[in-house]
Amino acid sequence: MSLTSLVKTKLTSLAARTLKVRPARLRGNKPVASISFDDFPRNAWTVAGPVMARHGVRGTYYTAGGFCGRTVEGTEFYDQGDLRALAAAGHEIVCHGFAHQPTPSLTTDELAADTERNREFLKPFLNGDVPVSYAFPFGRVSVRTRRFYAPRFSSVRGVHPGINAGRVDLAQLNTISLETRCWNQGEIEAAI
Repeated sequence: MSLTSLVKTKLTSLAARTLKVRPARLRGNKPVASISFDDFPRNAWTVAGPVMARHGVRGTYYTAGGFCGRTVEGTEFYDQGDLRALAAAGHEIVCHGFAHQPTPSLTTDELAADTERNREFLKPFLNGDVPVSYAFPFGRVSVRTRRFYAPRFSSVRGVHPGINAGRVDLAQLNTISLETRCWNQGEIEAAI
């Protein structure tokens, strides 16, 4: 990536993080933990599914339809049987873009086509319904893409670290990552 592209990407991300697109105030007396899996590698179901079942909890699986039945860069992704089993177990299956592309690099028409393709792919596993939530692939986002997704989904998740409390933006919710590449025991314990 050239220096110009890197600077443009950083500025776009900063602007997208700063502007509130769908501000909301969260109400509730108790904290809620949402366990989610991006991209949906197969072990998020085969390994994590039984762990969640033992504890009586369900997860959210951000699913990119283009990964179904594939192995990419050594990662084995889910298949249609996994999606059926997830749905039967009551887990949430939601949208992550069909082609799993950084959204700022797509035109508005391409965003619409990719979103519709993923919704159509997921409908059979959602009893004909459409997914209600979306997560930005690679966490890449712009003001334009946030405005595009905000009216189409009840919530949109980003990758910026933080707890969602008080005033939030439903067009870019925060997350506490548990990925190996950014694991920080102290930050995780502090968040809990």
